[in-house]
Amino acid sequence: MMRMDDGIALLRGAIWPNESWNVRAEFEHSVDATHYWTNSIHLPTSGEKISLEETGRIQGCQIQLRSIEKIGASPILIFGFVGKNRGYQVRFLRAVDQRGTRVVTNYRGLAGIERRIELVTAPEATDVQVTFAIVHSVVVELSGRPSILRTNVARWAKE
Repeated sequence: MMRMDDGIALLRGAIWPNESWNVRAEFEHSVDATHYWTNSIHLPTSGEKISLEETGRIQGCQIQLRSIEKIGASPILIFGFVGKNRGYQVRFLRAVDQRGTRVVTNYRGLAGIERRIELVTAPEATDVQVTFAIVHSVVVELSGRPSILRTNVARWAKE
């Protein structure tokens, strides 16, 4: 479920007012609340492959830029990700060329931990700045006694 405010959420399920209850919820940080890593890359010419040895370290995770190659019209950026644990994920946020023009990107699939992103650049683009974010989940477990629940029960009058 996605929430954009701090309001009340309606959830499926039932809480019995005469028994203790436990609620376990998992929340994912929004991209706006994450940590970022930005790096500049020189774009290859047609048929060229440039090896990259750039590694960004964010919250115990590693983003490894491995190479960028241009086969055909668009460069392909190849990178790897090693998370702190299974709850951490990498998100590719954006790419901007040296003129400040946003670059269109397309995921080209995954092969193991290797990830590929096609960068659809303008012909005059020579460099691109890429930005990645790390997102992770937070698990919250709540327990309640029946007396707590009973004090907050709304009573509807029958008509």
